[in-house]
Amino acid sequence: MRKFSRMHKINCAGSRFAAGIRALGIFFYCRVKQYLHTIQPQQAESLPPLSSRLRTGILLRFALLAVSLFVVFSLLWRHVYSLQISRHVEFDEKALKVYRSYGNLPAQRGRIFDVSGNILACDLATYDILVEPKRFTRFLPEVLELSEQYLGLDRHELMPRLTQALRYRFPCLAIDQMDAESAGVLQAEKLPGVEIVPCKAGRTSFFKVLFYPQGIHEKQCREIIESLSRYSEDCAKTLPAKVENALNRQREIPLKFNAPMDSAKKFIAAVKRHRIPGIRAVETWQRSYPRDNQLANMLGYLDSERIGISGIESMFNDIMMPVSGKIEIRRDRLGRPVEDGVVVISPPSNGADVFLTICEPLQQIVEEEMMALMEQFSPDHAYALMMNPATGAVLAAAQFPQFNPNDRNTMRNEVLPNHALYKCYEPGSIMKGISVSCAMENRVVRLNSMYYCEQGHWRYGGRTLRDTHNYAEMTVAQIIQKSSNIGAAKIALDMGEEMLYKGLASFGFGKPTGLGFYPAEQPPRTFANESPGMFKNLKSWDTLTVTRMPIGQGISATPWQILQAWSSLANGGVMMQPYIVDRIAFPDGKIVHSVPKVKAVPLSRETTTLITEALKMVTEQGGTGTRAAVEGYTVAGKTGTAQIWVNGDPEKKIKGHYSNSKHFSSFIGFAPAENPAFILLISAEYPKGPFRTGGMVCGPTFKRIAKRTLEYLQIPATLPTEDETEGKASGNVAKR
Repeated sequence: MRKFSRMHKINCAGSRFAAGIRALGIFFYCRVKQYLHTIQPQQAESLPPLSSRLRTGILLRFALLAVSLFVVFSLLWRHVYSLQISRHVEFDEKALKVYRSYGNLPAQRGRIFDVSGNILACDLATYDILVEPKRFTRFLPEVLELSEQYLGLDRHELMPRLTQALRYRFPCLAIDQMDAESAGVLQAEKLPGVEIVPCKAGRTSFFKVLFYPQGIHEKQCREIIESLSRYSEDCAKTLPAKVENALNRQREIPLKFNAPMDSAKKFIAAVKRHRIPGIRAVETWQRSYPRDNQLANMLGYLDSERIGISGIESMFNDIMMPVSGKIEIRRDRLGRPVEDGVVVISPPSNGADVFLTICEPLQQIVEEEMMALMEQFSPDHAYALMMNPATGAVLAAAQFPQFNPNDRNTMRNEVLPNHALYKCYEPGSIMKGISVSCAMENRVVRLNSMYYCEQGHWRYGGRTLRDTHNYAEMTVAQIIQKSSNIGAAKIALDMGEEMLYKGLASFGFGKPTGLGFYPAEQPPRTFANESPGMFKNLKSWDTLTVTRMPIGQGISATPWQILQAWSSLANGGVMMQPYIVDRIAFPDGKIVHSVPKVKAVPLSRETTTLITEALKMVTEQGGTGTRAAVEGYTVAGKTGTAQIWVNGDPEKKIKGHYSNSKHFSSFIGFAPAENPAFILLISAEYPKGPFRTGGMVCGPTFKRIAKRTLEYLQIPATLPTEDETEGKASGNVAKR
């Protein structure tokens, strides 16, 4: 279309030129004829006829005039042809640069929502305020006042920044390469504003010469250029232009990044009223997390280039990144935009939106109740992970301590990582539910099988294993209920090392969970560098391993691995793949859903039904987790209190050992036990205070979260409450 337009212009120009030549020829013909009639009229018979010589002279003069005109118009035609046709493209491009410019149409980064569409991360339109202090030196007091009034900046902190920018010196590269000998001679001259630096850091064989002309008198500047010309011939030719450019350059610095739109507009309006030059506002986007700390470690954050570097922001950075549009702006010769002078060349394209499986109301419940745990026990780290065991969809995930991605001051190195995915712990007694279910699956024991628990003190393999109480004969169900270490170890001995190893491996220990996004016809997206935990190969087992691993020692796992393994107990033996992204919505309207995926089937439904009966006893009278019981509902779960391993220090002559004061306390359970709506893990690393057991530290928090969750999901109670029991009892008394 553009080529056709140019050809049309050329044809029109050629036609106009030819018409002009014809008109000019007719004009001169008429003038010559009129002149001949004037000097020799046809009616003047009395006048003598012109001589042939005179006629020849007249004709020659007219011929000469015609030839001259022809040459002039030929040259003019050639010049016009060159301008209009030969160099048309060149001049057209130069003209376009004058009256046409280009700009970008900003686009938004993809948003993050919960499963119901509640927004968790989005872009807010803001302005970056940029200033050139040299251009408003005499307006400096006004700029300070307006910045404080509209942008909330402290004038005492702003003044040094502006002063530093005013004093900034722009360097000129005078000589790009100089040998060491010449550099030494030049250094000895001590020319003002001249700096000699190595061409490459750490190498002193060649040097480059920089010249800072700011603050140097014009005459002295010329003398310095002459001195430098002795070392380089090109210096005299190129350096004056560089000096002039450096003296005219303005240093632009940011006054404020991501200023709110209202404040920025008021500030710019005030600047225009005062006619202050050198200040401009650039429209940009700021990443905002409306719920501040909530789910911060899972969502992640962006760097200064708006690139996701952790969490969901990093996992989907490639499809969440926006593509800016391009516009053409046409102006008149005075630089003013013309009517309909903005043409969209390419429209902007927003990034894809990510919908998590997270249920924001449940996330709010979890975080509120975990804050109470943090205030009471002040653990180093604490976790609360909730999942739907039937699908593997994550309903809530909280980690403490937290940070606020809206406030960079809270983003300390120790709180930024997603510790639930990367940090491993010895699970402690919550492993007993897994190891005993392996024994039941292989028909090694039944719930009523009896074991002697050695009165709480048992020596095996040269080491002593203890229980918290002096238990004697106990059934397998009671071993789980009372959390007997000795009973669980003896069950594992009856299984044998190979059977125990294969059983635990079937739950995914020793491998990353692969938490992420699992679409049907595309490769999955998972969190990078997730820890696989520590699950020793069978060949590496020693005599004690078979008795320690079933009680949660000698094996380490992330909280997500523990939750994944336990989900099979709550889901009839089927272990689903955990995922946290429900769907991706692309700008073109395409939606890609995550599909629930069976990861393994480590247990049969019969085994899970039996083990659930034992786990329900944990929260009933006589169990270690009674504080986790929810009134009106059956809860199956297990407490865990693992001693934290302390590494040895040869210099202090300290051997590696399990600490008696530092513990990893946990409670994991699901409710209602017969048809679980969720499975929930509560963990606390090194809780402070008199209590350290999983039942005391984590049980009450599990209870509060589970109760509020069941109420939110509107799951009816299956057991009579205390009020209903008292009402029935009083009714029976009245009957009597």
